[in-house]
Amino acid sequence: SDYDCESLDLSDPKSFRNLDKPMGCQTPEGEEEFRKRYEGWDDPEVPKFHYGSHYSSAGIVLFYLIRLPPFSAENQKLQGGQFDHADRLFNSIRETWLSASGKG
Repeated sequence: SDYDCESLDLSDPKSFRNLDKPMGCQTPEGEEEFRKRYEGWDDPEVPKFHYGSHYSSAGIVLFYLIRLPPFSAENQKLQGGQFDHADRLFNSIRETWLSASGKG
């Protein structure tokens, strides 16, 4: 995916991530990590799983929409009445992509 250019070329397939795979499997290393986690799970009380939480939640939505009312106020409520630490707030599509894809 291209998150470095000044303008996005929607006709270029390289501008988009591979939607055939979930975020954790965008790299061979990530795919191997989740496969090992699944195959190595040995708890009779809990079924095997690839992801320990859902890929979308209220917190994720608030993360992306933090600068848009009423989501900014809801974000504060989620964090006990104040915003989270500034370095953990959404500020860059590129940096968020790198973090989510395991490259950053």
